[in-house]
Amino acid sequence: MKYNFLNSTFRHLNLQKVTFGATMIAIYVGLFLPSSWVQGGILPIAFFLILAGIPHGASDFIVFQGLRNRISANRQLMLFATGYFIIVLSYSVLWWVTPLTAFIVFLINSVFHFGESNWNYLETEIGWQKYIVYFLWGCAILGVPILLNIQDALVIIGEITGEFYTVSVNSRASSIFLLIFSNILLITYLFDKKLINYEKFKAELGNFALLMALFFCTPLLVGFSIYFVFWHSLHAVQDQINQLCLQGNTRLLKKYIKQILFISIISFLVIGLLYAYSNYTMNHEFNLGILFIFIAIVTVPHSLLMHQLYQVKSFNHFQEKKENYLQNK
Repeated sequence: MKYNFLNSTFRHLNLQKVTFGATMIAIYVGLFLPSSWVQGGILPIAFFLILAGIPHGASDFIVFQGLRNRISANRQLMLFATGYFIIVLSYSVLWWVTPLTAFIVFLINSVFHFGESNWNYLETEIGWQKYIVYFLWGCAILGVPILLNIQDALVIIGEITGEFYTVSVNSRASSIFLLIFSNILLITYLFDKKLINYEKFKAELGNFALLMALFFCTPLLVGFSIYFVFWHSLHAVQDQINQLCLQGNTRLLKKYIKQILFISIISFLVIGLLYAYSNYTMNHEFNLGILFIFIAIVTVPHSLLMHQLYQVKSFNHFQEKKENYLQNK
């Protein structure tokens, strides 16, 4: 019963309309309210970012079970826990030893993850071609809001890495132009090569334009929160549920919500302990650096799992097309 309700809910929920509505509201508010409005609401916005973002990664063990459904449950749990712990511990040590290197790894990983979540449906016989698409899209999604709000971004980067940088106005403007222009060119190229149809071409071009408008009209944390929650997290949850449904893992899906709630609560407790522990070392009331370090540490194993999920999704879709072709031949 729970499975049917969950599947039906996501099947009938039009995430495109929800995403479009939330983005337009944020743009409208950003245009008609002064930029200082966000300063008093940094804590609620950051909390909202975590609240809506954690659940799409809290189901990682369920996803792992779906990908490893031929082995026993006990072995699944052992493999998952061991692998997750090794990755988290290794990356945490990297943050401790060399924050700048860890931050660069985080950027590269995030760029690829955001790009893959948007373009995972892309079909091409050339493997590296998909990766170029992922990285170009991800660079714009991460790079444009950072460059548009460079002063705020540099404060957060300084808190994370201990290094403080400056970026010239000309470099910033040319970089923003290059990121936007290259992605417009990319989407046009994909359509020209028939890698996406006309409907996808219009949708991707429109989505990209809407995201750029969002980033231009809103402060850094607001724009990124809207993207992360509505454009990335909700759609990633839908991808997870759809893929598990395709594999017929009814029992796993029944556990889906329970695990999301449990892991999310644990994550909030960990974040609370981190802030309580580091209270005396903060340079201001709310340290965004600690928040993003925590997100970075848990993002790496999550993105690796999602990459495997998208690989299975692409394989299943390819097999389905192949079978349909052979039947109609």
